[in-house]
Amino acid sequence: MSDANTSMMSLDELHEYLAGKASPLDINKIIAGYEMSEEAFKDAVFIDGTPFFYHLTRVARVILTELEIYDADIIVAALLHDYSIISNYISKEILTFNFGAYLTYLVDLLSLDTEEAAYISENFSYEAKIPFDDYLIIKLAEEVDVFRNGIHNVELNLVSRLCQLNEKLLPLARRSSSKSVYYLIEELINLKNKITN
Repeated sequence: MSDANTSMMSLDELHEYLAGKASPLDINKIIAGYEMSEEAFKDAVFIDGTPFFYHLTRVARVILTELEIYDADIIVAALLHDYSIISNYISKEILTFNFGAYLTYLVDLLSLDTEEAAYISENFSYEAKIPFDDYLIIKLAEEVDVFRNGIHNVELNLVSRLCQLNEKLLPLARRSSSKSVYYLIEELINLKNKITN
């Protein structure tokens, strides 16, 4: 696996991934989300000095390249999914104005505990979306990135994270009928086996 410092998804790569696969309107929305995320998270770094933004772009890359999902709301939410870090910099009103109410709702779900997000999602009223599947795709893609890039990083407590994954997220994820969710579950199981062996 490549070094976390060099494996971020650049704006040029993002353009390449989206070319011919998303509408011009969605491409503009995703690019705007990338640029907002890059600016908003510019001062956020991990303990080792790695920009936090790199992690966000890798999560989006997993969704684009491995799951082949080009939904603008999911990609932009992946790029902004750790909203608590930037909540003083970008208000929810700004998110809604730029990206719509559903994206803001999804970013809110991602800031909650997994069980809280599941409960709230069950009462969701937008008929055209299945928010918990969208939530799971981003949340599981985040975990895939953490385990891929944190296996050799002593600063991360991967054992504790594995316990939370096994106790909370995976049991809920297994309720989904989404092929994308199941792909990510299998990838996490493979990564878990690498760590525990």
